[in-house]
Amino acid sequence: MFSPYAELPESDCKLVNDVLTMFSVIKTGLERLDPTEHDPLVADHGPALRFQGFDGNDPREGKMSSYVTYMRRRPRTAGAPGPSSSGRRGLVR
Repeated sequence: MFSPYAELPESDCKLVNDVLTMFSVIKTGLERLDPTEHDPLVADHGPALRFQGFDGNDPREGKMSSYVTYMRRRPRTAGAPGPSSSGRRGLVR
């Protein structure tokens, strides 16, 4: 089957998954914090705590961004790996 994302190396696909997983873990951790811990952390480090997206102006990151789009649009098979929703912009709370 043809895929326009075939030129993205497997190592970059793994990196995309690792980055999205990392931000998913951060988001989950923030959601579990008490507001007295959460609010100052977000106030001081907010932009670093959310996924900003891949840089479409960079050739490599542009391909990674396209890969995320592809993975979100394709039908999911039970148990198949794929990006989580952590790629969505915005802070928790």
